[in-house]
Order: sequence, then structure tokens, then C-alpha cells
Amino acid sequence: MSLIGATQGVAKACLEALKVADQTFEVHAYTRQAPPNLPSNHINVIWHSCDLSKDVMSQSGILWISAGPIGLVLKQLEWAGNQKPQAIWALSSASTDFKLDSPSPKERKQMRAILDQESALSSYCQANGIRLQLFKTTMLYGLDDQNINRLAELIDRLKIIPVVGQGLRAPIHVDDLGRLIADDVIAHQNGESIPSGTWRLQGGEVLTYPDLLRRIATNRGLRCGIVNVPQALLRASLSLVHFLGFLKDVNAEMLSRQARDLVVDDEPARTQLNWTPRNFQP
Repeated sequence: MSLIGATQGVAKACLEALKVADQTFEVHAYTRQAPPNLPSNHINVIWHSCDLSKDVMSQSGILWISAGPIGLVLKQLEWAGNQKPQAIWALSSASTDFKLDSPSPKERKQMRAILDQESALSSYCQANGIRLQLFKTTMLYGLDDQNINRLAELIDRLKIIPVVGQGLRAPIHVDDLGRLIADDVIAHQNGESIPSGTWRLQGGEVLTYPDLLRRIATNRGLRCGIVNVPQALLRASLSLVHFLGFLKDVNAEMLSRQARDLVVDDEPARTQLNWTPRNFQP
């Protein structure tokens, strides 16, 4: 088995779920970072440090799990020759549902590229008899995530958070997605038929953006005041903050999306894959 993007949160969670399974797995884990020293039970993890955008996997295996960009999976399939996998579990983003009409040309280009890569991967797998499960997720959190932890840092620093809307959110804990993938891998190994397709996934609880911030603050023991402000005022304030050299990683499009519902229909995954995510627990 090959694991692409092996140090990402979902990949780590998947390894943990496979470790406790009553089966023995050999996993070739690929990462551009230095391989971590992780203990194992019923799983033998062999770490490889390489850039898969430039290098071919030295050991590919018949099962592939990808927690990295879809483009890396496509490159590896191009280089695989006759060593094609039987099945692929690949992680993508539901952001294509929300950002394809973004005011930012850069974001629109990124979303179109993701959709093109997803389509190419699905077509390749269908043409070559490879089972593909493609998961398009809402916001991921858990382990070393840069989403909820970043919001917690802002809450801790600012104490009072200006918001521009009541958009809905349904974050996914990486452990839930890791468990879903591991369960399907085990089912495949046991000879069960796993369905191919693309599934949108979200967490078990839907919250408004302000309630998301309050839940983060409460669970992290932080104080959080919410102030509703007009979007134009917040944009102007952000420009001033940028001029002063702060919050460079926050852009105006992020502020606008506070008022948008960034949720998906995950009922097909719940009925077909037994997707049962937890409520939001930051």
C-alpha cells in the first residue's frame, strides 16, 4: 500500500486507524519532510522522503491513499506503467463548490485546476478498471491543522472578533475521515466490493460562523467577543492592518465568505459509506 502526503493530518489519522485493525499492512509512506518515528502495531510503515511532483514512487503497491494534491496522484499514475493500483482513496476539497466564482482570479484558477484534475483522475480510473473513492471535504481540523488553530490564535490575540455574516460551517475532524478511509481499505482487503465515486463530506454539526468562533473559544478556554460590522468597514480596516504589516495571510475574500454557507450535502456518503462524523470538538 502507498500513502501519499503521509504527514498530513488525514494520513496520520488513517495510519492510526489501520494500526488497531486485526490485519497486517505494509505501508510505503511518502513525504517531502523528514519521516517521523511512529510506533506501529499491526502495521509496518516504511518511510520515503521524496518530492512526488518530480520523483516516481519506488514502491507503489496495489492500494493507494492520497492525502496530498490530486495532481500528485495523476503524475504517479502516468509513471506507473503496468504497476497500476487496484484501488485509490484520494482527498480533495469542497472549496470548488464555493470559490469557483470568487472575485480573486487566482482562486478561480486554482478551483478550475482542481476540478480538471479530479475529472482526469476519475476518467483514468474508469478507463483502467481502478476503483476510486474521491472525497471532497469541508474545513478539516485536528492534529496540526492550520484552520481552527489559526482562528484560536486570532481569538486569543484580539479578544473581540469582528464578523460580517452568519454563514454556516461544518468542520470535519481528521480522525473521522482517517477512520472512513481505513474502514474501506479493510473492507477491500476482506474481499468486499467498495463503490467508486465522488463524495462530499462535512462534519456532524452545522454552526454559524459566529457560533464556530464561540465554540473554539469555549473549548480552548479563551474569551471571545463577537461584533457584527458592515463588510465594507471590515474590508477598509483590513487594508489598514495590511498597510501596518499585520494579518498578511487574511484577504478580503476570506472576510466575504464569513457570510456564505460553506456546507455540502453529505447524505450520499452517510447512506452509501456509513459516514458518521462527530460534532464539532475543536
